[in-house]
Amino acid sequence: MLIKLLNKVLIITDSNVDFNGTYSYSDIVEIEVVGPLTFELAQNYPNPFNPSTNIKYSVPESGNIRLSVYNLVGEEVAVLVNGFSQAGFYEVTFDASNLSTGVYLTNYSQLIQFKQRR
Repeated sequence: MLIKLLNKVLIITDSNVDFNGTYSYSDIVEIEVVGPLTFELAQNYPNPFNPSTNIKYSVPESGNIRLSVYNLVGEEVAVLVNGFSQAGFYEVTFDASNLSTGVYLTNYSQLIQFKQRR
């Protein structure tokens, strides 16, 4: 069996040997590997929100991540995710029922990567 990963496509082929010594190869099977290629912090929805909103983000490589929320003064008002996460697509809910009405910024960081959205 031969397995290769090329540009997020998994290529698999197999060979069979009969009792009389003849052999044959199976057809090549290609399987697309679906997963995030880059980290992304999507626009929250609904926006504007009252009192909660959903935030989608992607983690391209397993590692420690932090997703936090700041007010316009730069004060951290909530930490939604803080710790190790596997690669994949995620969604969290930000409940701002204990905060005043206003504009809030989300901050996603993983190692040295940084993305901010208003």
